[in-house]
Amino acid sequence: MIRVRLASWLGLLAIALLPIFKMSIVPVSYSPPTLIPAALLGLIFFLNSRGRIERTDVATICFVLYVVLISFILLGVKNIGVERVLRGVLPVLAGMASFLGFRYYFRFALIDRYFGVLRSVLKIVLAYGVFEVVALYTGIGGVFRDALALALSGNAGSRVQLFTSEASWASLYLVFAFPLLSRMSWIYRGMWVLLFAATFSLYGFATLVIGLIGYRLLMGRSVTKTIIQVVVIGAGTLLVVYAVKLVVANLASSGDLPYYLTRIIKLDEASTVETSLLESLDGSVFVRIMYPVYAILVSLSYPLGMGAALYPYGFNEAMSWLPLNHVAYSNFEIMGDISSISADPRNLYVSIYVMGGLVGLAYLIFMLNRVYRDFSLIKRFGSPTERLVVLQLILMGAACLQFGSFAFVLLWIPLAAVLSIAKGIRVARHG
Repeated sequence: MIRVRLASWLGLLAIALLPIFKMSIVPVSYSPPTLIPAALLGLIFFLNSRGRIERTDVATICFVLYVVLISFILLGVKNIGVERVLRGVLPVLAGMASFLGFRYYFRFALIDRYFGVLRSVLKIVLAYGVFEVVALYTGIGGVFRDALALALSGNAGSRVQLFTSEASWASLYLVFAFPLLSRMSWIYRGMWVLLFAATFSLYGFATLVIGLIGYRLLMGRSVTKTIIQVVVIGAGTLLVVYAVKLVVANLASSGDLPYYLTRIIKLDEASTVETSLLESLDGSVFVRIMYPVYAILVSLSYPLGMGAALYPYGFNEAMSWLPLNHVAYSNFEIMGDISSISADPRNLYVSIYVMGGLVGLAYLIFMLNRVYRDFSLIKRFGSPTERLVVLQLILMGAACLQFGSFAFVLLWIPLAAVLSIAKGIRVARHG
């Protein structure tokens, strides 16, 4: 009983801390404090498993242990060093602990309670977000906003970032919370739309669209209707972009445009200059598109995997022959990754393959197959609330197309919830 109560409080604390993506005292870009209570939950999982470890848990543990083993075997290669290996291995261990910890949490925590806590936290985040918009665009409370941003994440950007360290992460949290809007009033829905738009995040927008399309198709919605809706949404988006482009064209003469508006100009220029679209994109978008491709090409020489620390060294050596490397050499973000030996695949699915090679690929196929079967079960027998958890997982699965950290707790929580829901349905149907 004491362990259950402790696990319940740790789970609540982990969920409450989800809006914070980075601890300012930790020199890692993605270091959410929620990993601390989540890791403690993972420890309770191991202490209280009593033979109840399921195949998905075993597969995850085996994959992580394999990555750790490969990482230390490759320790002497390229003079990586123990510190580099530990910095690579720790996020992998943290991701495993988070997944297993919430696997234990959802043994006794109801999905309604999980959504209830998320909804309460979201209301606080939305209220703060509205204040942040006012602070950014009117200057009222700007000093407090900047001080809080610096204290939480060490960064105070010029766009809405909520409790994270950058606008794209703020949009990612809002996408994570999107399924909750069906249970909230129109006031909060309007606040969500305002803040999501104020982040100006192409990453957040793409994640939301891809996730919603994936959910509709996996839940058996009409492919034809889905395509029509996508076309309508796309046409509406193009109209908005064109309208913004006209505004930008009028402002461009001042020479002082926010960087997210310059993306529209660059995309437009791509159709008028004699160069490829990829060469015309700004550095951030180029990295998001090409880094997963680069990771696959680099890792082909390591069928058994590169572990958690070797990839940045392989990336630096391969840059001389990778496609579009002339663009990469003029990209300050890529050059920063090369000089600091810190490049990463920027895609969790690719990252799993890079770290584990064929073993990672087998783990990825096993988990995706298991999740797909559970989706089918929840689609047939799950409640509306349980289907919202499926939506949340698909949205975060779409986010992983551009997010490469194995410690991505926003993925592990809904994954653990979906596995728990499916198991409950199986028990109820078959005893």
